[in-house]
Order: sequence, then C-alpha cells, then structure tokens
Amino acid sequence: MKTIKELTDALAVIQKAGEALEYRGFDVRISADPTSGLGPRISLDYKVTEDDGWDFKGYTADSWAPEDLEEAFLRAENHIISLPTVEEARKEKFIAALGNLIDRGRKEGIELVDGHDIMADLEATMKRLSENVITHQPIID
Repeated sequence: MKTIKELTDALAVIQKAGEALEYRGFDVRISADPTSGLGPRISLDYKVTEDDGWDFKGYTADSWAPEDLEEAFLRAENHIISLPTVEEARKEKFIAALGNLIDRGRKEGIELVDGHDIMADLEATMKRLSENVITHQPIID
C-alpha cells in the first residue's frame, strides 16, 4: 500500500464489507496525527439496530510503512468479519434479556430446576392471562 489510490481502495473494501452487514449505521474513517510518530488510525463506528448505541473500534498502524498500513487494514477487515449479522446480534440481545429475566426470577425466589419446562409455564401463564382478558367485565357506574 504505497499510493493514495491504494489507501482509498482499501478503505472502500472495508466500507463495503461493513455495509454488507446491513447494520443500522456503519462508518469507516482514517485519520492521522503527524506528531504521534505512528501511522494512520482506521476507525470503525457501527450501530446494529436503531435501539443500540454506537460501537467503536480503532486500529492504528505502527508506522507509515506499507506493511504496517496493510496490517492495520487487515486487522480492521478481520474485525468486521467477526461481527455478528443483524439477526445474530438480535438473538444475542434477546438471550441476554432472557438471562436477565431468569436472574430476576431467581432474585424473587423463582428457581428453574433441571428438566423444568419453562415454555409450558409461559404458555399456561399466557393462556390464563388471555382468558382473564376475555372474561374480564369491569363494573361501570
């Protein structure tokens, strides 16, 4: 990577890889501080869904040497490759929320034991709630 064109082409590859994830937002930038003694910094900003906050990851080249630039770009590309798809991220978020719900149940003294069918309990509760909604007849004065 020795020319501006090679640099901008490498940035375009990273941008395209990030956009392929179909995240709510994805941005790649390159910046440099000539006084740092280091090479440029490749910054990735991304937001999986509208409800998520922005995540940030940066990779700084050790110098302006072509091999250091290429390594920084490769690390940025590898980071993008390791990111979950939108569907995977939503599942991870759901599982984390479910884990929090289970922790909340334990805090309230509701334990899940091996072999306990939580889905059966959830279905029974949903059925009971829907029946209550159907049969609920408020008193009107």
